[in-house]
Amino acid sequence: MAAIDELKKFKQGKMTIVEFAPRLMDIMLRAQIYTPDLQLDYFKDRIRQELRNAVIYGRAKTIEDAIEIATEFERDLWKRSTPGDPLPSFTSMMPGGYGCSTGGSGTSGAVGEAQQNYQQRTGSKEATDQQPFKEKRRCYKCGNNGHLRKDCRKKKSSDTNQQNQQTATTTAAEKSDSEDDIFRHFLNQQDSASTTHQGFYLDLIVNGRHQQALLDTGSTISSISLAMATGLGLQMYKCERQQIKYGNNSLQETDTRATMDFRMEGDISTQVRLLVVDDQNEAIILGMDWLALEDLWLHPRTKKVMKMAQSNSMEVATTILDEFPRLTTESAQQSITNAPYQHRIDTGDALPVATPDYRRSAAENLAIKEEVQAMLEKKVIVPSNSDWCSPVVLIKKPNGSYRFCVDYRRLKKVTIKDKYPLPRITELLDKLQGSKYFSTIDLKSGYWQLPMDPKDAKKTAFVADGALYEFTCLPFGVVNGPASFMRFMHGVLRSLNRIMVYLDDVIVFSTSLEQHKADLRQVLDRLDEYNLKISVNKCQLFLKEVKFLGFLVSGSGIRPDPASNQVIKTWPTPSSVKKVQQFMGTCAFYHKFISNLSTVARPLYQLLKKTDKDFTWTQETQAAFDGLKKRLMELPTLAYPDPSLPYDLHTDASDIGVGAVLVQGGRPISYASRTLSSSEQNYNTTERE
Repeated sequence: MAAIDELKKFKQGKMTIVEFAPRLMDIMLRAQIYTPDLQLDYFKDRIRQELRNAVIYGRAKTIEDAIEIATEFERDLWKRSTPGDPLPSFTSMMPGGYGCSTGGSGTSGAVGEAQQNYQQRTGSKEATDQQPFKEKRRCYKCGNNGHLRKDCRKKKSSDTNQQNQQTATTTAAEKSDSEDDIFRHFLNQQDSASTTHQGFYLDLIVNGRHQQALLDTGSTISSISLAMATGLGLQMYKCERQQIKYGNNSLQETDTRATMDFRMEGDISTQVRLLVVDDQNEAIILGMDWLALEDLWLHPRTKKVMKMAQSNSMEVATTILDEFPRLTTESAQQSITNAPYQHRIDTGDALPVATPDYRRSAAENLAIKEEVQAMLEKKVIVPSNSDWCSPVVLIKKPNGSYRFCVDYRRLKKVTIKDKYPLPRITELLDKLQGSKYFSTIDLKSGYWQLPMDPKDAKKTAFVADGALYEFTCLPFGVVNGPASFMRFMHGVLRSLNRIMVYLDDVIVFSTSLEQHKADLRQVLDRLDEYNLKISVNKCQLFLKEVKFLGFLVSGSGIRPDPASNQVIKTWPTPSSVKKVQQFMGTCAFYHKFISNLSTVARPLYQLLKKTDKDFTWTQETQAAFDGLKKRLMELPTLAYPDPSLPYDLHTDASDIGVGAVLVQGGRPISYASRTLSSSEQNYNTTERE
């Protein structure tokens, strides 16, 4: 109902058609208004009067026609107007006083002229008086005058040409700020890849398998054949019996559902809940329910599925950020919090430790010199006469530059450890259940905003460029740094609801947009109170899916970041025990997403018990390695646990291991597995499970 209420209030106002049309389509899809005639009526009812008249007199039969006519007419309005003057009216734009009639009302005259114009566009001989108006119409497909784009006879010859032209148009539109280029970009996007039937096909990747699905804009539900669901390995569960009526008036009943995770063009990862039927003409049918639930929308001309525009959200975020200008204020020196927290390095009665500097190449020395100079200018470091000293180490980045680090290993050995706990990532993610709006806040050089205790600053001293320096704020790599920063952040954001912190990662989550505005304001106000700075470019504000702690979280669940797929795909075959450990560490990080991990990975676990001297890579270990890589690239979306609903525990056992999956409402929440000991392998199947 919220979308319907929003639609009732939504008008074009001062927006251009380019801005207005996608936002209106967004609202109509959320309001589940899928009928083309209704969409056209809503569009005409909510645009400005002069554009409405142009659409009516242009005899638009679809919303695509209406958008094109309104866009062209609006462009002409802007061309004919001068700065400071009101826009010309619809009637003043028409040749010969279009819309006026001698011997009749203005309305009837306009209708008569419109009829002549329509006849002219369709080739009727009676359309002679409107020839000047016809000649002023310009087609943005071929560039010639005398007809509209939708009437152009020059069709694109192939899908490849469509894609190339669209890419070129996008690039041109991004490089130009002129009104003509903006309108042209919008119209070209509209005109690509049209279909002659109500449905069209999408290319999906499901569990690493390429599969086509029919997107049926006339269907209110999504369905899949039983054979396809079984072939894709989808988990099915019971639901209330439902009846499905197809376009040919045939009927089917089902009481089975399945959830399918998949990727499609534009690197969009999404999920759909499907009704499972015995048989249907198309293996997979995606309906408008999927678009609405996943916040996707179908462009009326390109027939491409896209993420909902975030323009409204960004406007709200910008408005709220403007209320706290100090948060983003740039300064020559590093900003330090005014909170009553300082980082301490408690070494007890230990004597100072000093490590001589390392030998380096000229390029490395130059990189160190530049970094030291930058930190001196920001007052992050100052010259020191400390008895403590640690060497600098440089870590080479993939782009060829260096990361500046200090080797504090000897300092770590004499430091008393801080036992302040770090939260469990899995427990943090579980708390997001029921949330729909998310924002993440990135502190600008977070560690550097926490000051050092002056008595302990000398212990951070390091040698670089032939001199000794010490940090005025918390340096990276120092022992107890994470615990100290965690205590600091918990203290700053204490008592705030619907917020979680993991070191310098802050996430705000809410169940409604209005609540999210209030929650975000509270967090920003608290950060502003303690003089903390944020990096706006790295913040994710007012989104329905955000990246947090290496995962993508949304209202529908948790899924791994697909950006890691390329790393997994190109992971080389391990050649030592240490490299097997690295790969298995990645598998362990995603263990709750992988079914029967211990059983599949058993050959690799066996290698971990050996030394490099006994290391042997066999066909069995290669098969396990390839199988795990495949699973890591096809990880599912996990649901959040809901304490108010019952849980189902599904177990399985083999000769070498046991596995389980915790399920709620037919959706997996977490997978678990382990290998069996030699004595446990003698148990019968019932005892194993």
